[in-house]
Amino acid sequence: MKRIAMLALALALSACGKSGAEFEGKWAVVSGQPNFMSVERNDNDFIVRLYDSSTPPEKATPMSAVLKDGKLVVSAFAAPTITYVKSTGNLVFSSAMGGYEFKRAK
Repeated sequence: MKRIAMLALALALSACGKSGAEFEGKWAVVSGQPNFMSVERNDNDFIVRLYDSSTPPEKATPMSAVLKDGKLVVSAFAAPTITYVKSTGNLVFSSAMGGYEFKRAK
C-alpha cells in the first residue's frame, strides 16, 4: 500500500510542469500573415510578439499576456486569445479582427 501511495505521489509531481509551458517557443503561421509568433515567459505572465521574416523577433512590438482558463489572454486591441490545441500541438490566435493557426517553428 505504501508503494502505491509513493508511486501515485511521484506521478502527480512529475505531471506538475510550469503552467503554460506548452505556449512557449517560436511558431510559424500555417497560412497568411503575420508569418511568425514568439511566446516567452516573463515571471508570472508571458510576452507575445508577432513578426514577419524581414523583422527579427526582438524588434517586434511586445504584447503582455496572462494565462487564464487554459488560454493566453493578450493585452492588446481587440483582446486576442491564444489557445493550445492538444490534438495538433498548434496554437490558435483569435481576436475580433480574425484568427490564425500557428505550428511550432523548426
